[in-house]
Amino acid sequence: MDGRGKVAELEVHVRILTRVLVAFGLLCVASFARAQHYSLIVGMSNSPQMLLLDFSPCIPAEGSGCGGFLTRTLDAGTDSTFAVALPTYHEQAARNANGGISIAGEMIIVTTKNSSGGVAAQGRQIIDPQRTPVAVAVPPGSGYAFALLAPKRSDVKAQVRMFDLATRTAVASLLIDGVPNGIAILR
Repeated sequence: MDGRGKVAELEVHVRILTRVLVAFGLLCVASFARAQHYSLIVGMSNSPQMLLLDFSPCIPAEGSGCGGFLTRTLDAGTDSTFAVALPTYHEQAARNANGGISIAGEMIIVTTKNSSGGVAAQGRQIIDPQRTPVAVAVPPGSGYAFALLAPKRSDVKAQVRMFDLATRTAVASLLIDGVPNGIAILR
């Protein structure tokens, strides 16, 4: 085989290796993105209506496809699809190994844990002048927490906020109609 044949063969191997690495990279990105996806059920006051919401954190380097989205409105009286995940009403505090979130009157307090399991930093206090926190949830093993806020006035919408426990900042939110009273994590 002459020198040109070896170069051509090397080019083919490089192309194949490049395709394999690109495919592997896409697979890694897809599985990471999937791991950053959460589905929630939100219960509504004085109503059998529940909202199925999907959240992905908005991180600057990740681009679009982030935030909160209403996936489906359910009627708990007729749709038993998510009956086992009915929202835990008025959960005031939730924690996991990465930190926690709690309600203290009109405040939401987000804390993070250090590697030894102690509180790494003083909890960040968040106050929304237009909304009152009513329930919180933290997915097991996740670095995120969720807070459900009911409107204080009829001209304000309720909101679900997703917090990053490491930075103690909101990374996604969704305005919803009605008065919510409970939240449950599906995945």
